[in-house]
Amino acid sequence: MFWIVGIALIASWIVAVIFTPWLGVHLLPDRKPVAAGHAALYDTPRYQRFRRLLTRVIAHKWRVAAGVVALFIVAILGMSVVNKQFFPTSDRPEVLVEVQLPYGSSISQTSAAAAKIEHWLQRQPEAKIVTSYIGQGAPRFYLAMAPELPDPSFAKLVVLTDGQGAREALKRRLREAVVNGLAPEARVRVTQLVFGPYSPYPVAWRVMGPDPHALLDIAERVKSVLQASPLMRTVNTDWGSRVPVMHFSFNQDRLQASGLSSQSVAQQLQFLLSGIPITTVREDIRAVQVIGRAAGDIRLDPAKIADFTLVGSGGQRVPLSQIGDVSIRMEDPLLRRRDRTPIITVRGDVAENLQAAGCLHRADEAAAAHYRLAAAWLSHRDGGVD
Repeated sequence: MFWIVGIALIASWIVAVIFTPWLGVHLLPDRKPVAAGHAALYDTPRYQRFRRLLTRVIAHKWRVAAGVVALFIVAILGMSVVNKQFFPTSDRPEVLVEVQLPYGSSISQTSAAAAKIEHWLQRQPEAKIVTSYIGQGAPRFYLAMAPELPDPSFAKLVVLTDGQGAREALKRRLREAVVNGLAPEARVRVTQLVFGPYSPYPVAWRVMGPDPHALLDIAERVKSVLQASPLMRTVNTDWGSRVPVMHFSFNQDRLQASGLSSQSVAQQLQFLLSGIPITTVREDIRAVQVIGRAAGDIRLDPAKIADFTLVGSGGQRVPLSQIGDVSIRMEDPLLRRRDRTPIITVRGDVAENLQAAGCLHRADEAAAAHYRLAAAWLSHRDGGVD
């Protein structure tokens, strides 16, 4: 690496000091000699007008200086009304549609919600090509984006339009359709590509603290402030809503009597409920995993899960209800940490034709009037403003 950087610096120095001046001299045109002498080059109407203007400026130098200072002050004051945007939105024609169901939803439910939106898009004249990715994000076809991690409750649709006008019209109508009840079981977000470093949301607030329960309370208050702002839309948190979680409590004595262990029971339940890879098949040029799991909807009914039958070490059938208890509790689906400290991000999109900096500044003012964070809690800006 040292030699690469060293050679690059030396080469750039040679180009800047020797080659660029030499090239500039040869690019300049040769001046034709003038019979009246060198002064005749500037004895033209254009130079005469410039000379008269320069003479007047020098004669009224204080007035000119005052005018320049006044224009400078006006320019500084005018900066307050200029929208601040470090990276502009992209001019690419794609429309991105993110479909997020509650965490823990099955991939079949996600596919059904995405199919509703896909069928609506296929009837729109602006949508030329509609591509759906169920259970994961789209591949990285654009530098300033990052694929979402695999998640059965997530889907992403990429819609190709004819241009910027068609893209904006489709975005507007799709948002109206979502408000009117298109795929109400999911949180649907309609966006487009942007330039610059990837940021999931243009406006985001990170709240950190030692107690997850108090952290959720503060995050909900921040969320309510952002939702009350007419400048914001699709406000949510990265922890998601609380979801039902199934717990199995096993009786170790009954497990041993049945010839089972906690590990074998966990593996069989994983196979019955979520599924496990059992083989791989070729599909064109790709290798696709085949997942084996319980058939039908019995695995989706909590009341029937206790009737699952497991297989002991001797081949005997053991009902799940005989070796333990099944309970359902409401829990947070995700717990995120930053530097080992619980952190929750409240995020959202800004209204059309608005900038994230201005929206976040107004949200700061509104939030300060509603709550104050204790000394043990930290609040940070994130998103496109960070």
